[in-house]
Amino acid sequence: MRRLTLIALLAMTAACTNQKQAIKPVPKFQPSEVVANEFIFSGDKEAVTAYMEEKGLKASITVLDAGDQFYQVKYQGDQGLRSVMEGVAPLVNSVEPNRILQPLASLRKAEWPTDKLFFKQWALNNIGQSAPYGLPGVRGADMDIVQVWNKVTKGSDKVVVAVIDTGCDYTHPDLKENMWVNEKEAPANGGVAGKDDDGNGYIDDVYGYDFVSSGRTSYKGVPGDPDPMDDQGHGTHCAGAIGAKANDGIGVAGVNWKVKIMCLKFMAASGGGTTVDAYRAIRYARENGAHIMSNSWGGTQDEGELFKSELRKIEQKGILFVVAAGNDGTNNDIKPHYPSNFSNTEFRGKKFQNVISVGASDNMDAPADFSNYGHESVDVFAPGVAIISTYPTGLVDAGRPPYAIMSGTSMATPYVAGVAALMMAANPSLAGNAAEVVRLINETADVREALVGRAKSNGRINAYKAVTAQLAGPSMAPVWQTKAHVVDQRGFQSDLVDIRHEIKVEGAKSVKVHFDFLQIEEPYDSVYLYDKDYRLIARIEQNMVDDFWSPAIPGDTVRVRFVNALVQKINRSPFKGNSESQCSGRGATSVEKKGDEYICQVDAEEGSDGGGSKKFTTFNSEGFRIDRVAYISDETGKGN
Repeated sequence: MRRLTLIALLAMTAACTNQKQAIKPVPKFQPSEVVANEFIFSGDKEAVTAYMEEKGLKASITVLDAGDQFYQVKYQGDQGLRSVMEGVAPLVNSVEPNRILQPLASLRKAEWPTDKLFFKQWALNNIGQSAPYGLPGVRGADMDIVQVWNKVTKGSDKVVVAVIDTGCDYTHPDLKENMWVNEKEAPANGGVAGKDDDGNGYIDDVYGYDFVSSGRTSYKGVPGDPDPMDDQGHGTHCAGAIGAKANDGIGVAGVNWKVKIMCLKFMAASGGGTTVDAYRAIRYARENGAHIMSNSWGGTQDEGELFKSELRKIEQKGILFVVAAGNDGTNNDIKPHYPSNFSNTEFRGKKFQNVISVGASDNMDAPADFSNYGHESVDVFAPGVAIISTYPTGLVDAGRPPYAIMSGTSMATPYVAGVAALMMAANPSLAGNAAEVVRLINETADVREALVGRAKSNGRINAYKAVTAQLAGPSMAPVWQTKAHVVDQRGFQSDLVDIRHEIKVEGAKSVKVHFDFLQIEEPYDSVYLYDKDYRLIARIEQNMVDDFWSPAIPGDTVRVRFVNALVQKINRSPFKGNSESQCSGRGATSVEKKGDEYICQVDAEEGSDGGGSKKFTTFNSEGFRIDRVAYISDETGKGN
């Protein structure tokens, strides 16, 4: 089975030629990114069976989703995976590899706390204390959890959060009281070992299930086994952020004092899992009562049809899918990350409304240097640097408390899942209404200067505002008004330019601008956006744009700056050729014919030896055009 890295999910699809559709290319992958001799397809099982037999490949085909006709194929033979998939593609609706995924966190294993730890939990109550082994914080750079506890709710054991990860230590002293238990399977309630007491298709699944199937035999016909004990640490750390028992005199406090944590393991001790195993875990959560799924993993490959089909079913049930934005420090608007980019992805003609993508912030309300971002594809930031939480008791040295410090968007994700659980505890009508939860979290985030332009919300999650906003009734969403405002700065530049435009909307509290044209060549040309005080808000990183809204810029003024650049060209020694095509084939920039010979001249960029001249890097029209602006005009952020 193909392994999925916690950050790297999924493959692409092939198209169905049975209906005369164009064949989609088999997704690109490196052998190290996928499980050898395995793939997933949707469509005609008999056609694939016949093809594998024709090629002399012994194959087993397992049903993943009978309704949507998704299957997993494992085969034996020397024929390469890409070649097999290319042969199968014309016969089916889609085909994709079983990719390997990785977790999105780092652990400082040598550093273990030895005392009561709430003071170290800056994410819950930041009074300016230092983060563990980190820098002094900024008072108030936290999620305002304590206000929720004191004034509204401490959580509810009616809310079920599925932690889809490396499993969790359900015996941990800080977790065991908040574990989800499948009551009919529990021995204490008469559950019989080896029997599917509740008839859900899984035997002895008391705390959830272990879906890790690579290199293992199935348990009673189901890949994996019923014991989701964490043998890696990542999942237990995430579970503690959501629901470590609070006010019990030991360890840490989770966001929820009361909650039910469903343990679903699809990643092994090595830290990796597979697409198919992730799908099985997610499907289990959907079928067994989860209200929220916390997913601290993903990758840069687009998810396959199998995963997106399941995600649509999750959405239809109103289940919230919380997912880490990634730890590459890159812009997800430009370099997509999955499944987090499904918060801004269209599938079968509709965007997913139940996905919330989470970036990581530090104890000074700044984005973590490793965190991915994107004002269109990341929803909100949450604390994710130097987070102390629970760790499996079996993985710590004797005499050491079972807690650890980790950083990553992996840590920010369960905090958002935990806040969503508080929201459902305070207002049970939100359970099954994931789209409303996403809207409220984004609308009530604390806007921070360092986060403006890096997420849809421009800020870090605020639990108290999110929980109380749902009780207040009317939407808090800002009402954006638009008007025409044209700035046309395009041309074939012949000189170095540094062009600046000021766009002012009288009375506005926030402004954003719409580009209907932008063409630059990075890294030579740049377009920057500043606020009225010349603070840099964003740099536009796309080379070509024809429909793009900028991030919201606080205040009534946007300053746009366009800068181009020249490149030093160095004349190399000319060489002789027998034909003009021979010159051009060697990169000649000019050709002169002398008798029967061709004198070929080649230029090189700055850095070569010798002198030369400065030339522009492109003959394309450079610059931008803005055709309209949007603005919020009153103090409440609701427009006129």
